[in-house]
Amino acid sequence: MHDRGVTDFYVPALKFDITTGKWVKNINEITAAYRAGVNSQGFGYRIYRDPSWESITDPVALARKAVTDMEVGGVAGYMFDIEYHDPDFVRRTIIEYRRWRPSGPIAWTLEPHQGGWFTPELVQTINSDVNLVVVPQNFYYDMREYDKPPYDNLRNDLINQGVKSSRVKVFYDGAKFMPSDWDGCILSEERI
Repeated sequence: MHDRGVTDFYVPALKFDITTGKWVKNINEITAAYRAGVNSQGFGYRIYRDPSWESITDPVALARKAVTDMEVGGVAGYMFDIEYHDPDFVRRTIIEYRRWRPSGPIAWTLEPHQGGWFTPELVQTINSDVNLVVVPQNFYYDMREYDKPPYDNLRNDLINQGVKSSRVKVFYDGAKFMPSDWDGCILSEERI
């Protein structure tokens, strides 16, 4: 995967347990040993969390869970997979997270074509954090592709709302064509 330009792996904080029908701690991948294995292959190790897995509706609770995930996993970078269409929830999550982790990389991913509900306050929060990127997914829930290279529709949806272009990356489907100059995230290692 180095030849594809992959530098970091994001592992989920929780896994879905088909026997209980619940989301449970990812005890297999959120460990020092797993992190060491990823790092030994020359990749960065990151964690991500979706608040809907546990029906989290409090941004403070989500930010604190993220900080705990990072402490357990021993990582510096984090991704929030927030698909709630609530700009205040997203903004408050970022602000609260930064109270606990004032520096280091942070990413937020969401579905495609969501710029219409961005508020000036959310845009300001995004633009004022030099280590924050927004990574809209270039796919729908059923993995149909949203946009084609150079992904102008996907990126401009957020840029036209005022998000700095340097803050907008692309979340690619690893099973589909990716340009050699891709910049963002890939779902997932199994799909490459």
